[in-house]
Amino acid sequence: HAAVPGGANNDDGGSDNTASSVGKFTPGGNLFQNPLPAPTGKRVDEIVDFPTLLQFKIVGLNDATFVTDMERLCSDTSGHTVTAAMTRDNGKYRSVSVDVIVDTAEKFYEIYETVGKDKRVKFMI
Repeated sequence: HAAVPGGANNDDGGSDNTASSVGKFTPGGNLFQNPLPAPTGKRVDEIVDFPTLLQFKIVGLNDATFVTDMERLCSDTSGHTVTAAMTRDNGKYRSVSVDVIVDTAEKFYEIYETVGKDKRVKFMI
C-alpha cells in the first residue's frame, strides 16, 4: 500500500491513518485541532468506500482569489475537476464548499494537508 502524507502507512491494523489522526496535521496553524466531532479511531478507508464524492467546507480570509485557489488546490490534489458548490461571505471570512471526487484514503488526507498549507485557511471540515 502507498504511504500517507505525514508518514502514516496504510499497510495493516497498526497504522495511524485513522480518522482521529487527522488532528495531527498542523500546516497553516490550528486548522486541524478537532476536524471530526467524535473521532471513531478507525481508518478512514474502514468507514468510507472509495472512490467517493465528498464535500469539503473550507473557511478562510475573504479575498478575491480564495475560492478559485481552493478549487485549484482540491482539483490538483485529487486529480479531478472541482467546482465550488457554494460560497458565503461573512465580513472578514469566506466559506467555500467544494465537491471533490476522492479516489483513496491517501488522497483524502493529502487534500486536508495541501489545503491546510494555505495561510488564509482557518478551518476545514
